[in-house]
This record gives sequence, C-alpha cells and structure tokens, in this order.
Amino acid sequence: MITNKARPDRRIRPGALLAVCVLLLGLAGCANDPAGAMLLGQSCVLDKQAVFPIETRSNLMFVSLKIDDQPARFLLDTGADRSMVTEIAARRLGLARDPRRLTRLEGVGGATTNWEAKTNRLLFGSALVRNINLTVGRFSQDDIGGLTVDGLLGVDILSHFDVEIDPVQQQVILYRARPCADVQPPWAAPFLTMTSNGAMVGRILVPITLDGVNDLAILDTGAQRSAVGVDLALRTGITPQQLSQDPIGRSQGASANAVATRIHRFHSLQIGSTLISNPILTIIQLPASNAGALLGADYMRGRRLFLSFASHRFFLAEPKLVAEP
Repeated sequence: MITNKARPDRRIRPGALLAVCVLLLGLAGCANDPAGAMLLGQSCVLDKQAVFPIETRSNLMFVSLKIDDQPARFLLDTGADRSMVTEIAARRLGLARDPRRLTRLEGVGGATTNWEAKTNRLLFGSALVRNINLTVGRFSQDDIGGLTVDGLLGVDILSHFDVEIDPVQQQVILYRARPCADVQPPWAAPFLTMTSNGAMVGRILVPITLDGVNDLAILDTGAQRSAVGVDLALRTGITPQQLSQDPIGRSQGASANAVATRIHRFHSLQIGSTLISNPILTIIQLPASNAGALLGADYMRGRRLFLSFASHRFFLAEPKLVAEP
C-alpha cells in the first residue's frame, strides 16, 4: 500500500483486463448519491444526451470516444469501478501523468500499482465529461477480436449518466442522470430490477439461484464469460474432490499472472424468469467482499440494460422463460 499522503493509493478492483481462454474478470464498486434522493427542482423526465454505436467482438462490447479531441476505442465494462487507458494509448494520446496519485489494481492473478493520466475532455457522441483521471494499465492481449483496444470504460464515467446499453440495436444511449426513487427503464418489455446497496454500492447485483442455492451475481459486461466463486460452488454440494477433477482453465486479470480455474457443469441457473439448464461455468476464487458469481457478456447477448447509478437501480430486459444451453 502507498502511504505517502502526497501520492495516495487508490485501492480498486478493475474490470476485464482480458482473461486467457475463459474469462474476463471485472469487479465493480462506485459511490453515488443516496438512493431515491430527489434534487430540488430536478425533473425525472428522460433527457437524452447522446447516442453512439457499439462494436461487438467475442461477446464483448466496444465504443468509440474522443479523449482530448483524439479518437480512442474502449471496452464497455460495467464491472470496473475505474476506467483505464493502456500505456500505449496514453503515450499516443499525449496524456500527462498525475504526480499526486497512484492506483492499485487488484484482480485475478494478483495486484499491480499504476500511475494515473489526466484528461481534460472525454466526448461520447455529443455528451461531454471533463477532468477525469484514467488509470494507466495494460490488457493481456494487444487486440480483442481483431480490434485494437485503448482502454476500458468503467462505472466512474458511466455513473455521470443514466445509461441504456442495447446489444440488439448495437447502441449506447446516455441520458441525464436522474436521482429519482421511481426511475424506470425506457421500454415497455418485461424487465428484471436490480439494486446496489450497502457495501456493494455501485455494483449491479442480480439475484440468482444456482442448483437451489440463492445468491447474488455482479452483472459485468467486461467479463467474457460468466463465472462462479469457489464459495458458492461448494455451497451447491460440490466437494473439493469433485472440483479437483473438473477440467482446468486459465484466467487473467489486473496483473500479468494467469491463474488456474475449474470448469464445471451445474444442473440449473435461475435468473429472474430465465432458466438456464445444465450451464457450464468457470469456477474461480472471488474476493470475500464480492457477490457469489459474475454474469458476463455471454449472458448479456440480446438483453437490453438500463443503468441508473444515481438511484442505485438497474434494469435488465427479460425474455420469457427459456432453457438455454
């Protein structure tokens, strides 16, 4: 831990820094205004700020933006509490180092301490965010699905808005943030309501039932595949001996160190009204402070998502009861 007061250590858990073979692990966390707080004189009517397209590769969603008027491509990552720019992109964009701050990235495979880059303007279509620091790190691959990626777009920036992510129409819509108790998604289709409270504030928490055991999962668009924590897996009745006989995978997160995982076929996974029969999920050691599982981009396919960070409420368009492979 950095103890120098002039250069404080921000301990964060990043979103997907590209997993090897099976997983992009993203862990979220973001402090916001109290849920339901209604600002004096502020309307709760939807106020569209910008619309911009999504590029999809390997289940993952990417968006184009401008950093200090220069183009960049970022991974859309609801599982990252801090946005990140790669070292290569930081140099290309000419971003200045912030000498007052360091950021400690914690995730799969260990932790790294990174410098921060200062930005003046982040432009998403016609929506502007000013004076944001970006953690400087790296992905474990130079490109993802043939795309060169300059960084990841996390909750610290997304929470400036109400956000609609629509993989079907391949677009992101930004609305003015509305800290309203009665916030609703901008569609008429059935939806699953999620919350973010207490120690998990800012994280998009989805109630799940895995082989009859109830828990919460973090909805993480930066995770290429869904994953289950070891603790939850054992609670479903899997023994350590059975776990040791499952196929081995490898995952990578904040550091350059890949870690071994297990791949297990469960009996059922219930998410809202969606029943997934015989799901094959990665089993990985998740930090104790997190939910029992991650729902990644494989689950997000075809599902619209609406994020209201200011009200701590999130909405997922939910199809009718189906059995998924």
